[in-house]
Amino acid sequence: MRTRFVSTRWFAVVSLVVPMLVCSCGGPEEEPTLLDVMPEGYDVYVVADLSGMDAGALMQRVRSMNLVPESDLESFEDYVGFDPLDWEGWLDFFSLDGAGELGLVLEMGHSEEPEVIALYLPTQALREVEENMEQLLPGELGLEVFQSGGHVVLAMGERDDDVEDFRDDVESASRPLSEEPGYARFRGLAGMAGADLMIYGMPPASEGVSAFLLSAGCDGPAISYRMAADVTDPDFAEVAPFLESPGSGGRLLVPGGTIAVARLCVDMEPIAASVGSELPPEALMGLAMMGFESLEDFVGLFRGDVCVSLTGMRDGVPSGCLAIGLNDEAAAEQLLETLSGLASGAGAVELERFEFGGRFALAVDADGLQIQAGLHDGALYLTVGGTLEDLESDGTDLPSLARDFGLDAVDDGSAFILVGSGERLAGLTQDLEGADVILGRIGAFEASLGVSEGTLTHEATIVFSGDEDAWMSVFDILEDVMLARMTGPWQEPVVDSDQDPSVDTGQKPEDETAAEKV
Repeated sequence: MRTRFVSTRWFAVVSLVVPMLVCSCGGPEEEPTLLDVMPEGYDVYVVADLSGMDAGALMQRVRSMNLVPESDLESFEDYVGFDPLDWEGWLDFFSLDGAGELGLVLEMGHSEEPEVIALYLPTQALREVEENMEQLLPGELGLEVFQSGGHVVLAMGERDDDVEDFRDDVESASRPLSEEPGYARFRGLAGMAGADLMIYGMPPASEGVSAFLLSAGCDGPAISYRMAADVTDPDFAEVAPFLESPGSGGRLLVPGGTIAVARLCVDMEPIAASVGSELPPEALMGLAMMGFESLEDFVGLFRGDVCVSLTGMRDGVPSGCLAIGLNDEAAAEQLLETLSGLASGAGAVELERFEFGGRFALAVDADGLQIQAGLHDGALYLTVGGTLEDLESDGTDLPSLARDFGLDAVDDGSAFILVGSGERLAGLTQDLEGADVILGRIGAFEASLGVSEGTLTHEATIVFSGDEDAWMSVFDILEDVMLARMTGPWQEPVVDSDQDPSVDTGQKPEDETAAEKV
């Protein structure tokens, strides 16, 4: 009986924390300091800034969307004494200042529920908080309430010893998180100036990630986050060497009018090593036909960067440009000539040969769609729906495109970069069910992925349309998606169980069996 009672209390305590953390975006332009002074050695750390965000409005938005069943809200209010979606209730219950940093520390141990939950509350009202918590948890859990700097700390756990140990760790201040080498490294990789939310965790090894740090912040309609993680999955260990690239240093062009672009930059040496030097005879013969004596010669042709740009869509066929960085333009020109000769000899397509920038180039008309291939400034370009001349005159590079979209210049040292305009993509996604619901609210976005010092790094920025706060825009999208699932393109088909089996619905019996299994 006590186990069930205690489990309910844990649920209530965690329920207290989550809405407060979610509603904590929008702090001042200073890095959080609370995370640095928390005691090291625990499993999960969360710090959120309470200032600069209309938490009350956000909670009312959650209510209007009916994300939480009314029965759960009523049960919570009956037990705690205030409506969980009333921000003023939180301020009064914990005597919060309404600003500063809110913190959470979890010790998971070997159980499904936390062995220790510790809340850092930005308040000096130690006595009021202590009295309220003793009424909420009357002897069911170990509880320590104490002052630490500008915070009141609530430490709760199943065992009194665990809670007392946490208090000792905090009050001794001999093991702050900032002195943990792993944490310091993550702060350098994923820390973000003006972050409103920071999460540092060390999951069990079975989760595939041994440690991670996530920082997030919003500024008006823009939301950004950075993440670094030590991934222990064996598959990642095989991929990581390819992604640990400092960037090619080359400048790949993207066409004018580009809607979205993705660039991948990899280290070619591990790629050559992974393929191996011993190739089957037919592969060696194919390389020889293209003018290469060995695999190393062929791999050495490429710089390791590839850029794919999208400029539009016509009859389901995308238009844009593919760019491949080169180390040897002369060898690439010879390869292009050889491939054109092989294609012409096979009678596959009718090619037009011409000169571009003093080098050999190709053009083909595929059902009225212009396709050209040629060399320019250290790269091989394949344009679809455009021309090489247009690319040379109107093309730009990835950082410049990001700035045109109102984004910060992307980090050219990342292995993978994605930049685009959601609003413009929305006009091309009619065939992708519901995609325009999300993309139509996004003015621009950028994301990057790479490996640094063996650690996976990832960051992204989304700028929503309009002037609404970024977190409000996130809830707008959630609400649109929920509505679309009920009434729009994502609506599930209604199957009438009483349908006359003699009516032909066009569905095969085997499809019905598969649907029933699903």
